Amino acid sequence: MAFLIKSRKTDLIQLARDLDESPDPSMSKIVLRDLIISSKYYKEEEAKELLEVITAERLETEQQQKLEQQEQLTIEKLRLEIELSRNVNQSTAQNNGQTSRVKSLDEIVKMVRLLTVKVPSKSDGWDYFFSSLEKAFASENVSDEFKPKVLLCMLGDIVSNLLVNLGEEELKDYESLKQVVLKEYEPSPKICLENFRKAKRYPDETFSQFASRLTSMWLYYCKLRGANDFESV
Repeated sequence: MAFLIKSRKTDLIQLARDLDESPDPSMSKIVLRDLIISSKYYKEEEAKELLEVITAERLETEQQQKLEQQEQLTIEKLRLEIELSRNVNQSTAQNNGQTSRVKSLDEIVKMVRLLTVKVPSKSDGWDYFFSSLEKAFASENVSDEFKPKVLLCMLGDIVSNLLVNLGEEELKDYESLKQVVLKEYEPSPKICLENFRKAKRYPDETFSQFASRLTSMWLYYCKLRGANDFESV
């Protein structure tokens, strides 16, 4: 019966339905397992085979959604590049005797990347990453229209699976994208505190950057614990 517990909850729900049961999405995996086993149609080997088919179909669907999402992002990037190119050709403004021009998306991403800390490898680093990113946005005067595009370019495949269910308008909204990432990778207060205690300076990190990262980690821990003043800490 171990194969049932090792499976995804969504797959167990579908298996239960295929066995003519009526599972509730709020059920735990253990309850779903018991529901499946108690079905009058349940036979272990047949259930294994059916579950493999269900899992394969889900993975195929997720892969297709991922490809469609990546294609949509590619098209959107090309559209934006064309739009920016038109702006460049139409721009005739003068600044200190030199012709100003609109930066391309690649140029904006390159400059923002230089001013932003690396994409975090640990869950408690995302709050600091977004803080650094937004300072870079302010420094480069990145408009609200370009912020989500820059973020998607910087994160790449890291978040592709998270964006499958987002609508077109949400993909164009920086705050929506930010909250999706933070919600997915938000650590528990315990893990956040443990990482803070074990934090070490990276070889390519200055002491000032390290201090800033530590401060951000501590403030994020306090935020997760709901500690807003000295007494609550």
